Amino acid sequence: SRLDVHMTRLAVFGGLPLEGYEDANDRTDEQEAKLDAYLSTLYPKIEAARVRYEDELKVRWLGSNEVFADYVTETVNTDVRLVFGSIVFVFLYVLYHTRSFFLTWVSIWGVILCFPAGAFWSIVVCRVVFFDPLNIFLLFILLGLGADGIFIAFDAWTQSEEGLPHWR
Repeated sequence: SRLDVHMTRLAVFGGLPLEGYEDANDRTDEQEAKLDAYLSTLYPKIEAARVRYEDELKVRWLGSNEVFADYVTETVNTDVRLVFGSIVFVFLYVLYHTRSFFLTWVSIWGVILCFPAGAFWSIVVCRVVFFDPLNIFLLFILLGLGADGIFIAFDAWTQSEEGLPHWR
């Protein structure tokens, strides 16, 4: 008979003490580093299986800080590429709307510079040094709000010509 499995779970348990150590308190940092290094070698293998069976396999990570850090770094790198793609798209759309390369260039740089200015204010002035990787999403929000501001300012400038008397 054939048995179809629609769901399974793999749990890799690791604990201290590792072989060669007296107990969990014997060079704890060294033991945890070895455990994280081992789990980090599993990550590429499981990730390759996830990609191969993308429609059929869902992977959720719990546990190792090292593996979680690798996963977050990979996710943030993907999101940063999306940010650059979004900047290019918004740049081209603003260029289409304003029909001015200079105005578009200056406007987009004004929007982009909001992020380091905000980071400076947060870190230096407010002394908040924690930077969560999810803060990268702020770039999307700043880009959207900045582009909206560009459109409003440009349209107001264009429409102001109609409301003023012509002086000669």
